[in-house]
Amino acid sequence: MRTNLTSETSIEGNRRGRLRPGAKKDLRRTPGPSHNLVFEGRGGFFRTSFIDYLMDSFVKYGDVVNYRLLHLQLYLLAAPRDVEHVLHTNHQNYIKASPTYGILKKLVGEGLLTSEGPLWVRQRRLIQSGFRHEHLTEAATVVTTATLEMIERWKITSAQGQSFNLLHELARLTLKIFGSAFLGVDISHDAAAIGHDWAVVSEYFGQWNLNRFLPFVPTVLAFKWRVAARSLRRLADKVISERRKSATRKHDLLSILLDAREGWAGNENDYDRQLRDEIITLILAGHETTAAALTWTYGLLARNPEGERKLSIELASVLGGRTPAITDLSTLKYTRAIVEESMRLYPPVWFIPRSPIEDDEIAGYRIPRGSIVMLSPYVTHRHPFFWDEPERFLPERFGAENFQSRPRFAYFPFGGGPRQCVGSGFAMMEAQLILATIGQHYRLEVASNSSLEPRALVTLRPRDGLRFIAQPVKNPGQQSIR
Repeated sequence: MRTNLTSETSIEGNRRGRLRPGAKKDLRRTPGPSHNLVFEGRGGFFRTSFIDYLMDSFVKYGDVVNYRLLHLQLYLLAAPRDVEHVLHTNHQNYIKASPTYGILKKLVGEGLLTSEGPLWVRQRRLIQSGFRHEHLTEAATVVTTATLEMIERWKITSAQGQSFNLLHELARLTLKIFGSAFLGVDISHDAAAIGHDWAVVSEYFGQWNLNRFLPFVPTVLAFKWRVAARSLRRLADKVISERRKSATRKHDLLSILLDAREGWAGNENDYDRQLRDEIITLILAGHETTAAALTWTYGLLARNPEGERKLSIELASVLGGRTPAITDLSTLKYTRAIVEESMRLYPPVWFIPRSPIEDDEIAGYRIPRGSIVMLSPYVTHRHPFFWDEPERFLPERFGAENFQSRPRFAYFPFGGGPRQCVGSGFAMMEAQLILATIGQHYRLEVASNSSLEPRALVTLRPRDGLRFIAQPVKNPGQQSIR
């Protein structure tokens, strides 16, 4: 991966792309490649490392980059003010109508991730009510309990010095947490199947392939995708069926969705289909992003011993060896900063496409309706105008003294505006508690055969999952500054 960009190169590229105040340019003069991207072949837009392509474009052309792909006009927007315009200021003009979301609808239908209009408003209100503070307080106990159970399983591999795939371990953990806290079921025993199905789905959605343009062609990948999609739908149906048969009354997110049947205008079959779409969306979104974020976090800590040392000192000072609680989070400031800095460098949601329903103007350029606007936290989080030494892992940049100096959308790992991730508060709480709980028991060392290389599919995950060896922490409540 080529991401060691110099500030001078990046800034010069942005100068070429930046307009003078009040200046106007038409579509033909928008910076970007002069040729259609289909002629670049595998060495350009269609290459595996798409994030490198976006970064190269940003460096070369600036904050606004225009591409042509067949008949489509694509725009990469990197400046925080332009991201804010699309996601917040003028959000009503932008919808999720892009080839990516069109393909995702084949799996999640009209779930919260892909729906629009009144249906989305209704879904958002329902699901958001499941993430109220009182629910998060109950979920915090689920997080630490499940993490301690995982730590107990690590004792054998730790004693034998065996390495393990951390992404797989954390995905199993976050599945257990989300299922128990919000769906009232333990789906962690399905982790292997869900992981396999999600890998197929990610490959199908996240890579350029023939089925993007000719979905009816019977390729091997398309066959695998259909099998994986059926498997995920069966899982969602099983979760719903088990809860309906249960005599125990629970007060969680699934209960809220089941009770909403009374306000549904359509028939029962339509609602069951809609409910299944929501469950698939929630299961995938509720575990994958946190697992990926924490895997990146440990990969970065293993390469930055000073950050790991400061984390150990904070955990010892605040917790003294005890299991963290939700009330500790406001004091675990460096723990939170580590998670935030990890998601700056490797945001799991690395790519956010939108499409304008009417012509718009951004930074003096015309953005025509029906085009595709590409926002990338991965790119914006490396913008040298807003981040000093953008490639460096530096949690201190998220201290309170730096917060006011950054534009609001210089950092948007959870998106922004009305469609910001509905579970962002829970995700941050979960990541902090898991990091603090593991830190009381183990220090994770990267195995010698692992590399910190990203693969940009639906989410940004380590290419090989990263393998770690768990080293027990001695006297976790007595760490000292050395």
